[in-house]
Amino acid sequence: MLSNKITLIGILIITVCLAFIMPVEADVWVEGYYKDDGTYVEGHWRSDPDGNPYNNWSYPGNLNPYTGEVADGNPSTYLKNYNNTQNKNYPIYKNYSPGISKKKAAITTVVILSIIVTLSSMD
Repeated sequence: MLSNKITLIGILIITVCLAFIMPVEADVWVEGYYKDDGTYVEGHWRSDPDGNPYNNWSYPGNLNPYTGEVADGNPSTYLKNYNNTQNKNYPIYKNYSPGISKKKAAITTVVILSIIVTLSSMD
């Protein structure tokens, strides 16, 4: 019984560590649409909008995994344009320091709760 608990605690520790270091990929499909000037924009994949300009595929130096293209441009200009968008729901990013994402936190919470339930049922 004690051996099983130790094994599950070890799995919990490894899972939590992996949840913090593994990237969570979340891509979304954008349907084609017409701009105000009548230009048609083809449907395409984009990174999940999360308010972080540094993980966008269009951020200079980042790779678009669907096209294989590396975004060019000046990071300062990109951030200036990004921060001046019409969508005021996003914060202004100046010195972004990435932390744990909401998705990673949710995954970690589910794993921890699952292991706690398993451990409590073993008594």
